[in-house]
Amino acid sequence: MADHQQTRRFCRPVLIACLALIGLSACQTRPVTIVPATQGEVIRVSDDTHVSGARILVIGAEVEAISGDDGAFTLPAQTTTTTSVPLPVSGVFRKTAVLKAVTDDARGYGPADFISISDTALHPVNLFLLPPTAPYDTGDIPADCELPDEAIYALQLLDRSDWLRTALADTPEYRFSLTSWLDRTLVRELPDTCEIPLAQLTGWNAEINALDAAAD
Repeated sequence: MADHQQTRRFCRPVLIACLALIGLSACQTRPVTIVPATQGEVIRVSDDTHVSGARILVIGAEVEAISGDDGAFTLPAQTTTTTSVPLPVSGVFRKTAVLKAVTDDARGYGPADFISISDTALHPVNLFLLPPTAPYDTGDIPADCELPDEAIYALQLLDRSDWLRTALADTPEYRFSLTSWLDRTLVRELPDTCEIPLAQLTGWNAEINALDAAAD
């Protein structure tokens, strides 16, 4: 009993000191970026033209824009504030907002990457429109796998690999939007939804690397 009381007498001031220290650094309000300020273009894959009047949305956020006559768009940043313990250097990390361009007969997706402490995208986001009925090859994807539309769109892009290589060779700045979306959607995210064979993942990775090399 004596030992227990002595331990309590020792621990209590240490606990109070720790709580006081936490109290000094906690409850600080800081800005948080939900969607970065982003610029980009909307391009129709079928005829390689820039699309005006396309609606650009952000998945899971309430911000949007309309593409202009030259297909260009500017998406405003959406930020909020949070109250939390200040983060160390490890609190600076890469985040992504998923953009979607929509017209009456087509849609396109792309990632707007940004750093957690910034409200500006790291790169322009080019959105390439394809109709939902565009062909695609399921490869070795299990028959019972219910593909999300983002994955279907990525497979449809791969099915247009000849166009992609030409587009990348002519306009290298498209490379990041295209290859990062394909890698993110097929190689990194789809295996969380379906049991994708390793050979299929390796094949997709090789195709993406070949497209990436086309822009060099």
